[in-house]
Amino acid sequence: MTPKMLPQNLDAEISVLGSMLLDKIALHKSRNLLRKQDFYLEQNSIIFEAILQLDDNNIEPDIITLSEKLTGKVGAHIISGLISDTATSANIEHYIQIVKDKAVARDVIVLQTRTLDLAYKTDDIFGLLGKIRESSSELLQKGITNEAWDLGKESVKVLERISEKNGKPAEFPTGLMMLDRIIRIKRGDVMTIGAESSFGKSSLALNIAMNQNKKVLYCSTELSKEEIIERMISMVGKINSNKITLGNLNNIDWQSATSTIPILQKKDITIIDVSNLRQVQEGIIKYSPDMVVIDYLQQLQAQDTIGKSKAAIIGELSRQVKQIARENKVPTILLSQLSRVGEPKEPTLSRFKESGDIENNSQICVMIWWKWKSDNSVDKNISKLIVGKNFNGATGYCEVKWQPEYFKYSNLEDNNVPDYET
Repeated sequence: MTPKMLPQNLDAEISVLGSMLLDKIALHKSRNLLRKQDFYLEQNSIIFEAILQLDDNNIEPDIITLSEKLTGKVGAHIISGLISDTATSANIEHYIQIVKDKAVARDVIVLQTRTLDLAYKTDDIFGLLGKIRESSSELLQKGITNEAWDLGKESVKVLERISEKNGKPAEFPTGLMMLDRIIRIKRGDVMTIGAESSFGKSSLALNIAMNQNKKVLYCSTELSKEEIIERMISMVGKINSNKITLGNLNNIDWQSATSTIPILQKKDITIIDVSNLRQVQEGIIKYSPDMVVIDYLQQLQAQDTIGKSKAAIIGELSRQVKQIARENKVPTILLSQLSRVGEPKEPTLSRFKESGDIENNSQICVMIWWKWKSDNSVDKNISKLIVGKNFNGATGYCEVKWQPEYFKYSNLEDNNVPDYET
C-alpha cells in the first residue's frame, strides 16, 4: 500500500492549523486534543509543533512569527495559505475530530498488518487476541475528543454520580446485607476470599454468583460442573448435600429439587473447568461475562515456573488475575487458601497462603472464620466474614448464617429477604 492510499484529510489538517493562528481557543483545544503524529503530512506536523512552541514562549503565533521560526523548513507560500484557505475557526472541534479519525484509521491499518503477521507466527492465539483487544481499546481512546480538563466541572460530575448512587442497590451485591454495608464490588476489582480448607469459601463465592442478575463465569479448578450444580440444587432447594451425593432423596426432597429448576434456569451462570489463566481468558472472550469467579488460586498452573519459588509463582498468578480483571472491566472473585496455624484463631491478612502479593493485587480481601470448627460450644450456623482490606472503604466484619449441609450463606435476620432473586 502506497502512502497516498492511507486515510487522510488534508483540508481538515489545514483548517486546524489555520484556526490555531486565528483564535486562541482553537489553539488551546488543538493542543489538548491532538498530537503532532496525528497529522498525515510531515510539514503540517512541523507547523503544528512550531505553533505550540511559539505559544509556550508567550509569542503570538501568526503568519510572520511562524514564517520566521520555520525559515528553511516549510515554504512561506504554505504558511500564508493557512489563512487564505481557512474562512473560520468556528468548527474547530469538527476539524479536530476529522484529523483524529484519519490518524486512528491509519493506526488501525498498522495494527491489522502487524496482527496478520503475528497470526502466522504465534502459538498463543488467545494471548494474541488479548493483545488485539488491548490495542483496539487504546485506539478507541485515541479517537475520542474530550474537552480540556477542568477540575471544577469534573468535581460536579463526581457529586452527580454520588447523588445517583444514593439509595441505589449495589451493581454486584453479595446477597448478604451486612457485608454489602461494608464493601462495594466494582467493575475491574479483584475480591479475594480466603479461608482454610472446608471453611466454605467455594460456597460463599457460589452464593455471590447466585445473587447476580448478570452473566457470571465460574472457573473451577477442582469441582466438576456436575458437583457445582449439585451444590446449587442443595443451596436453593435446602436439601441436605449428603442425600444428593448418595442419591438418597425422598419424595419431599425430589419436590424441592424439582422446584429449583425454574430458579436456576433464570440464572446466567456458565461453569467451565480450568487449570490455568489462559483458559480463564478464553472463557471471558467466549462468554463476555459481567463477573468472573476463579476457584481457586493455588490450584492454577503457571506457565513459567523454572527457578521460581512457590511464593513468586502465586504472586505472579495473582498479578495476572488483577490484570485480567482490569483489562476486561469485570469484577473477579478469587478464592485463596489460608495457611494453617497451630492453635485455631481468627485469620489475618498475613495468612494468605504463600504470598503477600495476593493482598497487594486485591481491592477487597474477605476471610472466613467459622468458630464452630474450633469451639463446639458455639452455634455452628454462625460464620464470621472479616474484611481485612477494602481499597474503596472501611474494613470490619459481619456475622452471617452458614448452613454447611446446604452450602448456603444467608443473613442472620432473613425472614423478609428472598433467596436468590429471580
